Amino acid sequence: MKKIILLTILSSLLMTTYVFGWDNETFTQKKEIERNKQYPYESTTGTRYQYDLTKPGDQIRYKVDPAAQIRDNVNPRVEIDRQLHQYGGGSE
Repeated sequence: MKKIILLTILSSLLMTTYVFGWDNETFTQKKEIERNKQYPYESTTGTRYQYDLTKPGDQIRYKVDPAAQIRDNVNPRVEIDRQLHQYGGGSE
């Protein structure tokens, strides 16, 4: 009887680990997809940006987004990208 209870507990633990591991992977994938939607532009330094400032439409959206401008002012990698002639706006 004790062996059956022990086996039941062990199998439940294995199933729980499997399910949570799968859910965690799915959650991570969804989070990455969402990140790619919000910050679709990436410079060669790896900085992700919300806006591509070589596009006129993105330039307009960036000018009316003070939060994006503040993020750029405090992120030192933005200046490096600008020196490399990469013009993203609204760094992650």
